[in-house]
Amino acid sequence: MITSAKNPSRQIRECTAYAEKNDITIVKHYIDRAISAKTDNRPQFQQMIKDSDKKLFDIVLVWKLDRFARNRYDSARYKTQLKKNGVKLMSLRRSSPRGQRGIILESVLEAMQNTTLPTLPKRLSVDRQRTS
Repeated sequence: MITSAKNPSRQIRECTAYAEKNDITIVKHYIDRAISAKTDNRPQFQQMIKDSDKKLFDIVLVWKLDRFARNRYDSARYKTQLKKNGVKLMSLRRSSPRGQRGIILESVLEAMQNTTLPTLPKRLSVDRQRTS
């Protein structure tokens, strides 16, 4: 299980409850407190990737996909590495369909995470100018 929230207790509770309900054994929590998933420079995240190389687990459970990565390059890179290591990435909040539909949906969600938040203030200021 991985999280990068400032206060991850709710995420941990929900992920733990999901794991118990679905007979998933939690091997380790990888928690980078107050470090944004916009970067892969997160000690626990990198440890999780190294542990996947060692085949210590076969599922990475995240509360939301943006807790895994908010950068499309990082997301693709590390999902590929997990897949190569036989590890499935699962999200509680956003479950994607399998196959090509799931890949497309995840790509769209990742693109929205990368573009919506940083450009929002610019859009608001442009909209204010237009209505004045």
